[in-house]
Amino acid sequence: MFCLAGALLGASAAQAARTGPWPKEKAWAWYNAQPWIRGVNFVPSDCVNFVDQWQAYGFEERLATADRELALASETGFNAVRLFLSYEVWLYEREGFLKRFDRYLDVCARHGIRAIVVLFNDCAPSKENFFLKRMGDQLTVYKGLGVRARSPHTGGPDVGFNILDIPEHAEKLCAMAEELMRLHAHDKRILFWNVMNEPGYNSHGKVAAPWLRRLFEIGWKVDPDQPLAADLFGTLGRGKSNLAENVAAVRSDIVSYHCYRDFAFQVQRIDYLRRRFGRPLVNTEWMNRITDNRFAECYPLFYLERVGAVSWGLVRSRRHPSSSEPWPSLWTRYEKGEGHDLDFTQWMHDIFRPSLRPYDPRETDLIRRFNKLADEDGQAPAPAGRAPHGRASVPASRTGPWPKEKAWAWYNAQPWMRGCNYMPASAANFTDMWQEYGSEARFAEMDREFALAEKTGFNVVRFLISPGVWMAEHDGFMARFERCLALLDKHKMRAIVMLGNDCSGPKERWKPFEPGPQHTDWGYHGGKKVSEHGSQPDAVGYTILDDPEQNLKFYAMCEELVTKYRADPRIAFWNLWNEPGNNNRGRLTLPHLRRLFEICWKINPVQPLAADVWCDRFGMGFPPDAKVSQQRADREAAQKLAGELSDIVSYHCYEPYERQVTLIRDLRRFYGRPLVNTEWLARIRGCNVADCYPLFYIEKIGALNWGLVAGRFQSYEPWEGMWKEIERGGGRQYDMTKWFHDLFRPSHRPYDPKEIDLIKRFNKLADEDSAAGRKSAVFPH
Repeated sequence: MFCLAGALLGASAAQAARTGPWPKEKAWAWYNAQPWIRGVNFVPSDCVNFVDQWQAYGFEERLATADRELALASETGFNAVRLFLSYEVWLYEREGFLKRFDRYLDVCARHGIRAIVVLFNDCAPSKENFFLKRMGDQLTVYKGLGVRARSPHTGGPDVGFNILDIPEHAEKLCAMAEELMRLHAHDKRILFWNVMNEPGYNSHGKVAAPWLRRLFEIGWKVDPDQPLAADLFGTLGRGKSNLAENVAAVRSDIVSYHCYRDFAFQVQRIDYLRRRFGRPLVNTEWMNRITDNRFAECYPLFYLERVGAVSWGLVRSRRHPSSSEPWPSLWTRYEKGEGHDLDFTQWMHDIFRPSLRPYDPRETDLIRRFNKLADEDGQAPAPAGRAPHGRASVPASRTGPWPKEKAWAWYNAQPWMRGCNYMPASAANFTDMWQEYGSEARFAEMDREFALAEKTGFNVVRFLISPGVWMAEHDGFMARFERCLALLDKHKMRAIVMLGNDCSGPKERWKPFEPGPQHTDWGYHGGKKVSEHGSQPDAVGYTILDDPEQNLKFYAMCEELVTKYRADPRIAFWNLWNEPGNNNRGRLTLPHLRRLFEICWKINPVQPLAADVWCDRFGMGFPPDAKVSQQRADREAAQKLAGELSDIVSYHCYEPYERQVTLIRDLRRFYGRPLVNTEWLARIRGCNVADCYPLFYIEKIGALNWGLVAGRFQSYEPWEGMWKEIERGGGRQYDMTKWFHDLFRPSHRPYDPKEIDLIKRFNKLADEDSAAGRKSAVFPH
């Protein structure tokens, strides 16, 4: 029986293709050629164990079950399954097993799924529970996970025992591994070889380690096209030692790891493994609802970070409770009076019921949603040096802001940027701007208003994205975003796209997206009686970033947009965060701000990235002896980080001319980067077109006033905080007879014709400068 395998072992010695793991560069090249890897550990629901999956007894019926269930996996958007092989079936039915394995791969391929092949499983029971399974009807015990009353998942002190403890069988296992890898070394149906599952589990490391080395050496001699990996399942980096897991760590081409812990631990694990190994990550076992390891939190994280995600279980077995039941170790914790954080009302694993209906329809909706996003990523042409799925999986060449020289080179290649912050006059808010309801009428309105902006001589508009609309109406939102860019291009303008936003009210006033007519309070700035502009100065603003599940969706939205439009000339630059730290959100925003920049650095768009500096010391810091409130210090800390991370300086200033001048001076001295004033014009406060617009032109400071056509958002009204100041007896410097923002009346006639004449005049001068080749910047370094 073993003559062929023995001959293969002998022949391999003359073919020493490699003597160690792939170089990291090769591992990343392989990983970048894959779509985002996502799938399940798969056993057909009518199988008791892995012997049952592969043996001749009942195989045709079980293969038909596998066909139906793999079709379900494909429809859900999965593209990989992890298959555990059976040494016993190879031992007793070798030729039939090899044929059945090939047929299984054919079924996977028919459904667009590739196999992660587990050659051996070191989840070893105690010695008294070990036996070599025979073929035929398999024993079922309706008690606990894995249909064994005494399973490897006890968490007890017993040392595991399996075929690696029997040298004769360990040698034969090596022969099986080499035979399979040689037969399928160039098989595109196989994604990668999972050499050993959880090596050293149940204190079996000393026994497993030498055989794991042997299996890797066999794989290196065969040198298949697919990478080799053995699992890291929890001891590394946690003050524990497992010889076999240490072997896996240094010999694997890519990092296959397991993590059934909660969301916060998942994040820490990804960070640790990336820093330690610098190789692609595939989480080949996860999802345990009982321990709060759920799709809602973890799946968006894996998508966003492009960590391969292979959860345990597809369809709950019809023959036994299987992996929907808790591990015995979880019951042990509970029986000891511990584990009160565990939710035993949930299935542990598995996604679908035996009827093939979802266990939780909301969960499968989320899975399909992110799988669809991944497929859309993969359909877009991959920029040079980037992964086809749209996100750089390799450690990015860019890990910080552009050098100042590059920022100035980019800025000097632009015409003078001038324009406005934009919302259609009929829109009550940015949700209204982007939702499907009423969109046709709004796009007709936008066409007219963009024509008005073009006639005025503007070449950029700045607008905010609505995460709520992206989440609820994803495909329609993306189509409308593209349509907006097309309209801008038609009118010779570009977009400055805002993603994050700290202009927010307290949680009790926050409402999730509801499609349809949006409410307006007439006579109030922003269309709200109680607004974020000074109504409740001591309240802490609330955004979806304060919800762990929602903030991952926000990151996914940002990544999708920046990835899709990373080289689109219709976008001037990415304004990653509007006024970070506003509404007392300084401490809350800091980690999210850094995270968003890091995501975008990995995408590395051709457009610059910037977050706003906007008040107090504009990120330049307070004097050491200044008595600064904690509120102001937190706000300044958020702006300081924004300034440090930005390629160019986007700043806001609604102050009179003198303050504009001194601020430009200070920002230039401190940052030494191009400046774009992305919010200005507050006539009531003395920030006027006549004073400021010529200054911005002569200093070549990008200038975007707030508002174009007065409408339902009512930004011509004062901030609510200004009214509060007047009601307290102050604010005598304000001229409340003037409009606050906006340039045009609802009729599209100017609020002040002299203003529009001046704007047009300086815009014409700027166009003449561009035609003559004069640079935008007057401050090159």
